Amino acid sequence: MEFGFICNAESFDITNVSDVTSEELQDYSPEWCKPYCDLIVDLSNEYGISSEFAISVFRYEYVPERNSVGGWKSDYNSYNYYDSITDSINNWFENMSETYCNKDSWHYKQTKGTEIVDIAPLYNQGMTEYNEQSTHWRETMENEVMKIIGE
Repeated sequence: MEFGFICNAESFDITNVSDVTSEELQDYSPEWCKPYCDLIVDLSNEYGISSEFAISVFRYEYVPERNSVGGWKSDYNSYNYYDSITDSINNWFENMSETYCNKDSWHYKQTKGTEIVDIAPLYNQGMTEYNEQSTHWRETMENEVMKIIGE
C-alpha cells in the first residue's frame, strides 16, 4: 500500500503528510489505538506531521498507566500523565509542531531537520549524539513507517 509520497528509510521526513485514511491507518494500528485513527489523521493534516510516523511512535512509546502515547516528559526526570489517550494524542501533535517541526525552537536548532535520523537522539535520549538506544529507536521508527507506507 503506497500513500501519496516518496521517501527512503534513511531520510523519512516526519512532516510528510500522506493521503492515508483512518481506515487504512487502522490496519497498522495496535488494538488500543484503532478508535483514535480519525483523530490522528485529522491532527496530522492540521499540524503537518505524518500519521504514519505518529502511529509508529505511539506503538513504541505507549504506556497505558499514564495514558501516554509519545513518551513526553514534564522535566528530565518525570514522564507526563494524561487524563485520556485523546489528551495525550492532542498534546503529542501540538508538542511536535512546537518543537521538532518548528524552525524557531531549540529542539529544531539542535536537530537541524525533521527527518527521523535528525530527531532520534534528542527525542529518544535527550541528547544530540547517537547511542545504542537512540540508534535502536531510529531503526524501529524507520522500519515501522516503511511497513505502513509499503516501501
